[in-house]
Amino acid sequence: MKQLISSREVASIGNRNRLSDCLRLLVAALLVTCMSSQAFAGDLSNATKASNKARTTLKKAIDSKDSGLLASLFTSDGAIITPNGYTVSGRIKIRMAAKMVMLTGETGALNTVRKSMSMVDGAAYETGSYTFVPTSAGAKRKNTVKGHYTLIWRLEDKSWKIHRAIGI
Repeated sequence: MKQLISSREVASIGNRNRLSDCLRLLVAALLVTCMSSQAFAGDLSNATKASNKARTTLKKAIDSKDSGLLASLFTSDGAIITPNGYTVSGRIKIRMAAKMVMLTGETGALNTVRKSMSMVDGAAYETGSYTFVPTSAGAKRKNTVKGHYTLIWRLEDKSWKIHRAIGI
């Protein structure tokens, strides 16, 4: 009796089925990725809007020496990490640290420039540079301070807040 299909052809059909399964899986993964990236695009847009609003709020907080307003930009477990590694963790401690700085009487103009904003796993990452120019007559700092920053934004109570502010 003649074999209708060879063992090589059977193996080939099995490989085609596996290939077809892999192709279906790849298409499904691409669809999920596209849908996720559309959702992240909306989240990135909202996070960028929150960042823009935070710049205005930060300027207002500095000008009015309102440490509570400044601290409100952060998540409840947010943190500031300075370029020299000093860390202030928690909204309450951020408010207290900001109040201490504001009480020194040292004022100035803070300018920030965003360089990038991206989303990773539901968090927004912002990088940029900053310049602080002292303006008060009795300022301890006479020189302009320049540096870079990274902000990690997270959703808290349906609002984008700074989770980490890292000075570089």
